Amino acid sequence: MDELTFLKPISIIHSSPNVSNLEYLFSNSFFSNLIAPNKYCLVKGKGFLVMDFGAEYFGGIRISFGNNSYDGINPFLRIRFGESLMEANSELGYKGSSNDHSTRDMVVYMSSHSDMVWGSTGFRFVRLDFLEDAEFQIENIFLAFKHEEAPVFKFKSNNERLNRIMDAASRTLWLNRQNGVFFEGAKRDQHIWAGDLYPELSAAIYSFNSLENVKNSLNFVIENYPSPTWYNGIPSYNAWFVLTLLKYFDLTGDIDEKYLSCISNNLLMFKELISKNFVLVDHQYWGLTFFDWSTWNQNCSLVGIKCLFIFTLDKLINCPFISTTDKSLGKELFDLLNKSSFKVTNSKPVNSLGLLTGKMDKKQCIEQIKNNGCEGYSAFLSYFILESLAQNDNLQTAFNSMLDYFGGMLDVGGTTLFEEFDISWTKNSCKLNEIPKENQLDFHGDFGSDCFTGYRKSLCHGWSCGVIPFVLENIVGLHIEYGKVISVRPNLLNLDYIECSIPSVNGTIEISINHKNVKVRVDDSFIRKGKKL
Repeated sequence: MDELTFLKPISIIHSSPNVSNLEYLFSNSFFSNLIAPNKYCLVKGKGFLVMDFGAEYFGGIRISFGNNSYDGINPFLRIRFGESLMEANSELGYKGSSNDHSTRDMVVYMSSHSDMVWGSTGFRFVRLDFLEDAEFQIENIFLAFKHEEAPVFKFKSNNERLNRIMDAASRTLWLNRQNGVFFEGAKRDQHIWAGDLYPELSAAIYSFNSLENVKNSLNFVIENYPSPTWYNGIPSYNAWFVLTLLKYFDLTGDIDEKYLSCISNNLLMFKELISKNFVLVDHQYWGLTFFDWSTWNQNCSLVGIKCLFIFTLDKLINCPFISTTDKSLGKELFDLLNKSSFKVTNSKPVNSLGLLTGKMDKKQCIEQIKNNGCEGYSAFLSYFILESLAQNDNLQTAFNSMLDYFGGMLDVGGTTLFEEFDISWTKNSCKLNEIPKENQLDFHGDFGSDCFTGYRKSLCHGWSCGVIPFVLENIVGLHIEYGKVISVRPNLLNLDYIECSIPSVNGTIEISINHKNVKVRVDDSFIRKGKKL
């Protein structure tokens, strides 16, 4: 069930000179309108104020007015939300600033003594502009934080950077857990892209007591894209979705018949696609050769797609719950694709799948992925990049790169994980709560391409959360097979200890690890269940 929590701003960053008694916005302890003299912040004439709420949230802004002198009927209050300070101050169209997927720049009317909530987006900063020459009595301003159940996953180690990354990933999942499903992005992409679910839902299964939103997200795709359909018009997304279902089976043991049927239907589509060597004549499929945005319109994209299908089919034919008929077809398609080998590309995401499938030269792949550290990583495919290194005797390198990559998001002021990021963007850039100084770049507005241009870029994106399963599966060493804890074989590297609490279908898994002991306990006092709304 959705809840609203009301929070005061932590600071007023800027305001026009005609705004007085700002301190009242912080000292007022009343949550409803109060008709009393001087119990308000006053704006005399056209003016503005810019607020910082300290961290990214999902929801809107609640504003309460006293007795305003404005007697017109036209909208007079402009509200701008921003994931960065610069975005909150931007004009639509400037550096990618937009209202795509959620209206974050609006002009509204509010009568005297009204108390209303505006907005449904991801943001940290809000700018209010008063557009009419009148007096406005502001009695209250709150952030209206809309949320569902908070994550119960807990993680602590002696490495504070790692702790903050895991906290940011959990927060990202929480803010995108809305309306009974998982959004992809709190500000932009407030819907479900079938192919982008894998890292987000994998992390969510490790994070929440209830599987309800996970199952609803899977069911949403199946029910709204009846077979034969390429999900979102992108053939590779069907492979990603099948892989997501297989991961769901592995972590929960919930072998839903409609999920098995979905896999069967997809296999028939895979057969057609592979038999035609990934060439389809139907031009409605704009994403025929879409692997990820970092390889969009590049020749290596098709290499990544073929490696993805090999990887997915390998997982499928080794799943004990897949029917003999489907395993046979899966093996036939796997053998057909597996005859190919591919040269190492200039793409770390593509090479990570090439390394995991064994379809590229191992030494060259590892060298290319390790070159220049985490430069060239993809937020969406970061799990597979890190996993490919970890499975090929480079866990320390993967761990260090993970700290650099996701830690870089925190270094610029992020409290959630971003849609896309490159470590080079942080050089000579302002932080999210700053305005660029002379000769300094705007981190949010000056970087990104394709879908991630400037302020359009989401700074709270679920597909970045693959860091949670990476750490749990490789550093903590947790191995869950079809809902049951099989083993915990940690590799602490240079960490002194890890303590974590992880929900599972059999109860809460409590793990305490140091270099002398590994303690694992499953508390079955709470057994979670996933059900459809």
